[in-house]
Amino acid sequence: MINAMKGLYLHIPFCKSKCPYCDFNSYAGKEELMQEYVSAMMMHIRQSKEHIPDKFDTIFIGGGTPTALSDSLLCELLKNLREMFPNAVSEFTVEANPKTLTKEKLKVMKEYGVNRISLGLQAWQDSLLQRIGRSHSRTDFLDSLELIYSSDISNINADVMYGLPEQTFEDWSETLEGLTALNLPHISCYSLTVAEGTPFAKIPSASFPSEDEERRMNHLSKTLLSQKGIFRYEISNYAKPNFECLHNLIYWTANEYAAFGAGASGYLNGIRYTWEENPETYIRQIQEKSIQPEASECVTDFIGEALILRLRLTKGVIYKEMEQQFGSNWIIPYESVIKKHTENGLLQKNKQGFALTDYGFDLANYVMADFL
Repeated sequence: MINAMKGLYLHIPFCKSKCPYCDFNSYAGKEELMQEYVSAMMMHIRQSKEHIPDKFDTIFIGGGTPTALSDSLLCELLKNLREMFPNAVSEFTVEANPKTLTKEKLKVMKEYGVNRISLGLQAWQDSLLQRIGRSHSRTDFLDSLELIYSSDISNINADVMYGLPEQTFEDWSETLEGLTALNLPHISCYSLTVAEGTPFAKIPSASFPSEDEERRMNHLSKTLLSQKGIFRYEISNYAKPNFECLHNLIYWTANEYAAFGAGASGYLNGIRYTWEENPETYIRQIQEKSIQPEASECVTDFIGEALILRLRLTKGVIYKEMEQQFGSNWIIPYESVIKKHTENGLLQKNKQGFALTDYGFDLANYVMADFL
């Protein structure tokens, strides 16, 4: 497989509070489970050692809020990981939210090899943060950022969202301007997706920016960030050169990754799998040594899926990489689709491969659907 990079993902499903737009597998008010959960997840990895790689290029601990764990519990988690996987990794990311970081946590992270932190801001304006149910302020974010820098971890991502209720184009511009002034190497700009069953699904559609306004916000992201030397490399992600997220690139280039934790999904040996979502059930299954994937499937149309994943990247699909991964005839079933979207201006071709145009990124889902 091209690059042969492998990643390890661990899911910590606990949060201080549940944001009203969030449909991730996360839970508030379950602090009493944290110790047992971390112990069970480490047990699960040990039980699976013969089925997973013995070393990884990247590790990503996400959630939920991994830094909602206590100082001592985060230390236990990282210490166990280091013992099980002693080889150094190129990139070790931990997700964090403002107000959940301490000097002790950052000291422990640094000690056990964490070299990247992804910090959830979401909006620059305190009024918007309150409206979307965040438990922190902009000042809390800036304080957390200062703590991270003081710990000598400089590879930092900030997550922000556009398309929020009552958010204006000016709000989004101010958010981007505020972040770029901080000289961050990586910024993730996500369009809010209102998931069915979340409290946000009950908000009248008129409260959200229009589709045209969201498109303007998206275009501003690319224009403004590139002027500051932070370039789009994926639909929602921007980075200074050499600061792209290596772990997520494993996903987007269809490479393999192991995953552990309640609701976590992995992809190994052509099989995609997902573990039990409920933390209590997940813990019990591991303790009883009865855990099996909640869902498991052999990916049959993997070439089509690999094309869709690569099209998320601004560099797009590289012929040489696809040939090395899938053989020389991979392109034959897709030639008419490539021709169609090249002629309608959604794809652009060069000698190395093809990629979405700027207009194509606006209609990415439409283009990608044709590759399945």
